[in-house]
Amino acid sequence: MGNKSGFEALKPLPIPLSKCPCVLYKKEILICGGFVKGECYSYHTEKNEYKKICSYPNQIIVWSHQVLRLVNKDSPDEMTLLSFGGAFKHSMIMKYVSVWDDEDDKKKEDENAAEAEKVKSRVNCNEWVQLTDQENNPVYVGTDEPCEGMRSVIGGNKNHLLFFTYTPKNFLVINLNTFQCVKREDLPVEILINFPCLVSKNANDTSNIKNKNITELLLFCENVGLSIDYDEDNNTLHFGNVPVCTTIAYYSSYSYVHAHDTIFFFGGQHWKKRWRTNAVHKYSIKDQQWTKLKFSFPGPCGHSFAILNDDHTFVHILGGVNRKHEAMSVHFRIKFKDLMMLDDDAFAQNVQEQKPLVQEEEKEEKEEKESVEENTNVTFFLKILNNLKKKKKKIKKIINKGK
Repeated sequence: MGNKSGFEALKPLPIPLSKCPCVLYKKEILICGGFVKGECYSYHTEKNEYKKICSYPNQIIVWSHQVLRLVNKDSPDEMTLLSFGGAFKHSMIMKYVSVWDDEDDKKKEDENAAEAEKVKSRVNCNEWVQLTDQENNPVYVGTDEPCEGMRSVIGGNKNHLLFFTYTPKNFLVINLNTFQCVKREDLPVEILINFPCLVSKNANDTSNIKNKNITELLLFCENVGLSIDYDEDNNTLHFGNVPVCTTIAYYSSYSYVHAHDTIFFFGGQHWKKRWRTNAVHKYSIKDQQWTKLKFSFPGPCGHSFAILNDDHTFVHILGGVNRKHEAMSVHFRIKFKDLMMLDDDAFAQNVQEQKPLVQEEEKEEKEEKESVEENTNVTFFLKILNNLKKKKKKIKKIINKGK
């Protein structure tokens, strides 16, 4: 089912999800939990169907975590996932074997002994286990503190470095061979960095890189745009300013994809006031040009996840949070070539001259106030924390009076 904006509604997610990190594996999109939801699924891009993979262990609370693929140069076809960070930090790995292969394997098992052995070898696959070192000691990625508002990307001249940022303005570089932090700095910003866009500029094309020992990154969050260059030889970071279009300057927590020297942003959320937008923005890295597209996402949305399929024909956008602060089970896709061809039909926003679109945001704010905030997990936990603080103050007053 399509709509005028070009977005096609696909089969809904098995459960409502927000902040749900996804990883591409051939014809599958692996959905690795969500906000306080530990269930993991595989979505088949050709079958338009879901299959459950597993769940995180009961003792693990997934909250703003990240999931990435670890590349094994000796076994490039091996699929190993790293799950880490979040407000309740953890570091776990999963060796994934396609849950869709089982259908064919059952037919071949009696005919092909090799296939039968392959099936038996899957006993220890498709489950999350603690990341450990060679002596079986637990290993935690980068830092011992909670990591809220995370974004991460893999880079380095051998794809051996993990770059990630989290609230309030932390930026870390991790060696994926040792999982140790090799560089840590505060980002040179005045705002709180919360669920930004973080991409490697040359992730899709390394042919024009002059120095492969320098990783070039881009970060966007509200009205902040940064270029971040990491020099492996000298272990140094260099930051520069990048212009930001004012129509996206209120927002973070958007979903985004990066391909062909272009970043597309879908929706977004105002961190303080919880406004959400359905706008679609485009940023040309080469031209440093912002464009707000005339069409919009089917509804206001924050904390969704966007990902390209294996042949870059479609962008999939999964889950998210709506205006009522509720997690959604929506799943849309749009043709990537349609996004790239919309330059003539879209209008560019002048970064210096364009005024903020406050009328739309005032309308959203009014609707937000009318919604029931008690339905959100965030509000629920914040109320608990506030109650505990009030009780703590009362206890102190009683003790002081007794003295």
